[in-house]
Amino acid sequence: MSKLAFADDIKESIENGELTRINSKGKKMRKPRTIYSSLQIQQLERRFQRTQYLALPERAELASTLGLTQTQVGMDLKKRKNHGRSHT
Repeated sequence: MSKLAFADDIKESIENGELTRINSKGKKMRKPRTIYSSLQIQQLERRFQRTQYLALPERAELASTLGLTQTQVGMDLKKRKNHGRSHT
C-alpha cells in the first residue's frame, strides 16, 4: 500500500490496484453519489418490471449496456424491491 499526500488532510492510497481516499481520521471516504441519466433510470425500471431478480450474467450485461457497475445495478434493484414492500 502506498500513500500520497493530498489537499486538506486527505490521503490517497492504492490498494489492490484501486485508488482509495482516506480522511484525516484514517477512515475511507465514500465515493461520490452517481447521478443516473433518464435513459439509465428508464431501462432499470423496465427491466425491474419484467423481473425483480437477475442472474449474475444478466446483471453484468445490463450494467455493461447502461455504463454502470454490477454493484450499482444490484443496489438499484434491491432499492426497488424494498421500496415496493414498504408501500404495499
